[in-house]
Amino acid sequence: MPVVSTKGGEGKSTKAGNIAGYTADAGLKTLLIDGDYNQPTASSIFKLLYEAPCGLYELLMQTADLSNPESII
Repeated sequence: MPVVSTKGGEGKSTKAGNIAGYTADAGLKTLLIDGDYNQPTASSIFKLLYEAPCGLYELLMQTADLSNPESII
């Protein structure tokens, strides 16, 4: 389910995070992808013990080190 807008500060990340949390709590497999490469904030919604070495932007721009793909997930 995409949550999109052309304007910043409208709460897209908060809404997407809430939807992801609700679906995960319901027992559904959930993947939240923050596609905002200017101000990615989805990772700040959840307390994560692991920080990925790169993000969606690096993957799209082909600058990510893919020698160990398991470390990206």
